[in-house]
Amino acid sequence: MNRQLDRSGMRGGASTRGGFGGFPGYRSRPPPFERRPPSHNNLFNNRYSHLENIDRNGGLLAELNNDLSGIDSSNIAYSSVANSLQSQIDQVSLNITHANEQIAQMSMQIQDMPDIRGLVMSHDRSIGELWDATDRCRDGLKENKDGFKDIKGKVKQLVDIFSTSTGDHDGVDPATLSYPQLSG
Repeated sequence: MNRQLDRSGMRGGASTRGGFGGFPGYRSRPPPFERRPPSHNNLFNNRYSHLENIDRNGGLLAELNNDLSGIDSSNIAYSSVANSLQSQIDQVSLNITHANEQIAQMSMQIQDMPDIRGLVMSHDRSIGELWDATDRCRDGLKENKDGFKDIKGKVKQLVDIFSTSTGDHDGVDPATLSYPQLSG
C-alpha cells in the first residue's frame, strides 16, 4: 500500500482526475508525445511534425495543381513558372543521381581497402616471432659462452697435464698460451 502523501488535494480514485480540486501549483502530467497536439514552436518535442509537414505540403501541392489546372497552358506567366519548376526538379534529381554515384564510388573504394585489422594482427604476429627468435639467439649465445668457458677450462687442464707429465715444454710456455677472452 502506498503511504506517500497525495498532493492532488483528493484521495482515492478521484485523485487520478487531474485538475479538479487540486491544490494551488499542481499541474497534471502532460500526455505522451504521441497524444500531444502538434507543436510548431518546438519541433524537438513533436516526433511527428515532419510527417505533418509532408502531409501539409502534399495538400498544398494538390491545391496548387487544382488552381493551375484551369489556366490555359499558352499563358506566358504560367508556362515560365512551370518551366522553372521543372528545371528545379530536374536539377534536384540530377544532384540526387550525382550523390548516389559518389556513394557507390566511396563504397567501392572502401571495399578495395585492405583489412586493417588483419594487417595489424599479422604485424603483431611477426613482431612476436621476431622477439621469440631474438630470445632463441640470446639463449644460443649464452650456451656458446658457457661452451667456450668449458673449452677454456679443458685446454688449461691439458696444458697443466702436459706440463706436469713431461717437464719439458719443447719451448712452449703455458703462461704465454692465449685463450679466447670472453666477458663473463
